Amino acid sequence: MLWKIWHFLQNFWNGSRENFLIVEQFNGSYEITRAFRNFKKKEIVIGERFVLKNLESLKRPIKK
Repeated sequence: MLWKIWHFLQNFWNGSRENFLIVEQFNGSYEITRAFRNFKKKEIVIGERFVLKNLESLKRPIKK
């Protein structure tokens, strides 16, 4: 019973997926990778990759 409630809440909040932000440092710059894991299909999908010189520019913009 408890497992069913946990599974329902997990699907309700994140839609059966888990998001990741991977930050790697190489020679003074940072390589950023956004990925997500799909629980139902049991796969990891790489969404976006980019390189930044400064991690300050990685902050999320403030929503108004």
